[in-house]
Amino acid sequence: MKVVLGTKNKGKLNEFKSLIENVNNLDINLKLESLESFKVDEPEENGFSFLENAYIKAKFYFDQIKLPILSEDAGLEVYIPEFKMSSFFLPGIYSSRFYDYVFSNLDTFSKKFNIDKTFLKIFLEDISFMEKDKRNIKALLFLLEKKYKNDLENLKIKASFVSYLCLVTNDNFFLFSKGKVDGYILSEERGDKGFGYDPIFFYKPFNKTFAELTLKEKNKVSHRARAFKVLLENIKRLKNEF
Repeated sequence: MKVVLGTKNKGKLNEFKSLIENVNNLDINLKLESLESFKVDEPEENGFSFLENAYIKAKFYFDQIKLPILSEDAGLEVYIPEFKMSSFFLPGIYSSRFYDYVFSNLDTFSKKFNIDKTFLKIFLEDISFMEKDKRNIKALLFLLEKKYKNDLENLKIKASFVSYLCLVTNDNFFLFSKGKVDGYILSEERGDKGFGYDPIFFYKPFNKTFAELTLKEKNKVSHRARAFKVLLENIKRLKNEF
């Protein structure tokens, strides 16, 4: 079965291409094709959960190209009890656009984290030249360090990476899966592999950040690998539906 991967994120593409090598172990004939091969519009990710956004993307792309679509919505969840907007987790569903999200909600973030609004705005403007992943990391660490009084390293703030996958094969068939991995947040970036928040996500069993792991190591334990494994098992179990 040929499936179009509903993303243009190069980091995700590389990881899924590596993960697909394990498909033969489940006796599934699955081939992934990049969305970049098609001219498509981009969906508005306006859902209130990772699951909803994964569905929105998969259905949106399927309606345009009428081929099976596998989409993912994934991100980092840092639990902050005092903070509640859409949830108690940051950056949560805003993981890929957290810098922009903070910038557009300066009043809320300055109040919740007890930071002078002008000071927060100046900080964000000062890092605006950085590429997106770096901006997101810097914005998150700045807020956490202000909240926890620069003691982030010692406190070992718990965090999780989560991945929700949605496979759409026709107008009436949708298949979902979830993967999660726990760790904690470092105060400084370590490693130069991976993408997103990998450099500050510390995975204790390997005693490394995700950005210090080889792709082979990461694909043994990551949220994306776990979600993909569940999806493949469900595909095999329900193969008569395809």
